[in-house]
Amino acid sequence: MSYVFINDSSQTNVPLLQACIDGDLPFAKRLLETGCDPNIRDNRGRTGLHLAAARGNVDICRLLHKFGADLLATDYQGNTALHLCGHVDTIQFLVSNGLKIDI
Repeated sequence: MSYVFINDSSQTNVPLLQACIDGDLPFAKRLLETGCDPNIRDNRGRTGLHLAAARGNVDICRLLHKFGADLLATDYQGNTALHLCGHVDTIQFLVSNGLKIDI
């Protein structure tokens, strides 16, 4: 028996966002190549970049950036991907591509 937790913020019905959560680089790439919006948002305003950065998936962050993801996008609480990121390599990628660490 399997369960679906409706309030689980790690579940989404948006394929690109789910690929970012799962770290599924090949599927994310296929979706973007066929025209999926790299800036699509979930119900909290988070983009795939937010979700990938929060999980330390720098490869998906690079892919999203290549396809035009807005590195400065903020969620509904005003957080950029950098605010949610806790992984050094992903932080380095975001900062090297223009995100500021200013307080």
